[in-house]
Amino acid sequence: MNPVELYEQIAIDFPPVWPEDHSWVNAHDGNSPKLDVLTNLLVQNIRSERVIAVVHSEPGVAAELPIGDIVDFIAPYVLQAEIQVTDPSRTSYVAVLTNGVATGWSTPQ
Repeated sequence: MNPVELYEQIAIDFPPVWPEDHSWVNAHDGNSPKLDVLTNLLVQNIRSERVIAVVHSEPGVAAELPIGDIVDFIAPYVLQAEIQVTDPSRTSYVAVLTNGVATGWSTPQ
């Protein structure tokens, strides 16, 4: 399955992100993405070896990758598109908005 097909299959399943319900951090310094901030958010919120990232670009793309590779996949899209990352069971999430702020959370078990 290519990245566009994967996007079409799973993008609708992500929960909405309500800004008032989260703590936010800057994931971009005005010149480039803050890779350390993105990595920390992922490690703190997603407890899985593999993750799924969805990028709401045109066309939308998605990938399932090892957690150690996901920052390199999403970094070029920071400030360009909304980004959502989750574990395969879809119980923990990281979201990066187009304005460069990011947050993470888990759903109740």
